[in-house]
Amino acid sequence: MAWIYDTLVQDEEDISGQFAYLFYKHEKRKRAEYLKQTGDSDDEIAIKLRKYQDTVATDPENIKVFKEGGAKRLQDFLQAMQDATLEEARRKFLQEHQEIGQAVRDLDKLVGQKRGLGQRFTSWLLIGMRSWLSTAIWGVFIGCILLLLAWLVAPQGTEEAAKSFWDKAMDGLSHFIDCQKSVAPPECKE
Repeated sequence: MAWIYDTLVQDEEDISGQFAYLFYKHEKRKRAEYLKQTGDSDDEIAIKLRKYQDTVATDPENIKVFKEGGAKRLQDFLQAMQDATLEEARRKFLQEHQEIGQAVRDLDKLVGQKRGLGQRFTSWLLIGMRSWLSTAIWGVFIGCILLLLAWLVAPQGTEEAAKSFWDKAMDGLSHFIDCQKSVAPPECKE
């Protein structure tokens, strides 16, 4: 009697061969159940299964079918394990992400409670003041550049022309600042 296990499994670490043997055992069990349902006795079933085993062991085509079936089941098993592992990792990641988010929200609430009403109001006020301060600094910077240009461009002895240029520069700067306000005059919308 030939041993199917030795034919299908190369060594203890041959996982694909182990799955091929499991596939063979599954098919053999299905065959035994079918024979039992057709009314064969236990002795007849044992004889037919031994004959089936010898046929499978000596036919390379049958061995190939069981090896391919085992490889497919191994692939299905690995895919199912991978899917389950990825799903578990995704679930844990989402859970930890939610826990971290909740911890951050709790910390924000705690920090907000520690700061008094005055500190929160001052912080809110300074946020708006930063934009005004930035606008003022840029205005002074541009004004200085215009003053420098006026001083460099004005010819010697034409004090009146320089004053006129300075007045125009300051009017332009004033117009620029007016246009930066949140409610700008209609002439700025052009």
